[in-house]
Amino acid sequence: MDRQVIVDALKEHLKKNPKALIGNKGYRKYLKLDRDHLRLDQGKIDGEERFDGKWVLRTNTSLSPEQVALKYKELWQVEQVFREVKSVLETRPIFHKCDETIRVMCSAAFWPLF
Repeated sequence: MDRQVIVDALKEHLKKNPKALIGNKGYRKYLKLDRDHLRLDQGKIDGEERFDGKWVLRTNTSLSPEQVALKYKELWQVEQVFREVKSVLETRPIFHKCDETIRVMCSAAFWPLF
């Protein structure tokens, strides 16, 4: 979402009901509490502008930036495959309380598929 749209909406909400904004993570990061009232934190807004239009990844590995970007894209592809497989198999969430049941489900039902 465009940052200016967020800031404009935030200004409107500040006029109407500022207390309702505290629980909103999207808005909260642009707010600053001064004594008894909320106001826009223009420093935070300006500081984030440097990332507009950029793709930022942070990691603690020793990989090069190119390798990090490639691994991130590969992760996205793996997640996409899992989404597709779940829809093809029409799986649903299965909740178990016992470790033995989980082991049985994994060994009997899922491994032969791969």
